[in-house]
Amino acid sequence: LERRIRGRGTDSEEAISRRLERARVELAAEAEFDAVLVNDDLDRALAELEQLMGLNP
Repeated sequence: LERRIRGRGTDSEEAISRRLERARVELAAEAEFDAVLVNDDLDRALAELEQLMGLNP
């Protein structure tokens, strides 16, 4: 994540630090969730979300 953010070259050090800290907190809470939804392809993410919600069996 850090390499990808820095590679863009658009974020300040402060923004990068905030983003990385938020990622650490989210990863620490991973066990609290039943599913992981990766939002790197909108159509696929929407289909997976609909399936998780029981809207698209």
